[in-house]
Amino acid sequence: MKGRNQGGYILSEIALGAKTCFLAKTSDYTVKYSDCGKIITTAGATGTVTFTLPAVKRGMHFFFLNLVNQNMVIVADTADTLITYNDTQADSIAFQTDNQKIGALAWVVCDGSNWVAINVGTHTCTVST
Repeated sequence: MKGRNQGGYILSEIALGAKTCFLAKTSDYTVKYSDCGKIITTAGATGTVTFTLPAVKRGMHFFFLNLVNQNMVIVADTADTLITYNDTQADSIAFQTDNQKIGALAWVVCDGSNWVAINVGTHTCTVST
């Protein structure tokens, strides 16, 4: 199928008709609603980068892509509002496992009540509650 990568995930189909926008952050960053749909990266970072999500708002979605061999952490602004692998009340997810950082990609979407974090790929993701 057009747009599928080897892992079977559809990325190009998600953004059909939209211009892809990359936003590089080298230090901790509080994500803004205006970043919706952007691919937020760690390009150029020399240490851990923590992305703090804004308050839940239906329809918001962000991609987080780790392009360096540093930890990447995604934190919900309000505790227990992040749904992810095997946890409905998480606070954060982190890509911090050695040899599992570069290329890590998370898609975070909001259903209006919670953030849903999807690990797009096979990189190890650590969940904190």
